Amino acid sequence: MLLMHLLDPVSTSISAAPAASTSSTTAIQTSSSLVVASNSGTTSATATPKLLSEITGKTVEEIITEWNAELQERTSKFRKQANAMAEWDRRILQNRDVLLRLEIEVAKVVETQASLERQLES
Repeated sequence: MLLMHLLDPVSTSISAAPAASTSSTTAIQTSSSLVVASNSGTTSATATPKLLSEITGKTVEEIITEWNAELQERTSKFRKQANAMAEWDRRILQNRDVLLRLEIEVAKVVETQASLERQLES
């Protein structure tokens, strides 16, 4: 079976469609293109990929500049989220330490209370 791939790496869905003839047909649809392949060896494509319209008429330098700007933006967002998570992690560890100290103090108080109750009963 001959199958051509014009897939968008971000959003891909695969669905099987019933064939009008006795051969089976599989459709692979992306957000920008549809490729249909059958086991008869014919392939037809409809719609042009969206990505082409985004880069048509631009120089390689312009495309790379846009990609770099997008990369910088995403990197900045990632770093902000990573820093926020690091802060949350630091707070969780601090609170864990506080809870462990409180647990030790409560155990001491319970032991002291039990000792006082024994002394009062005597």
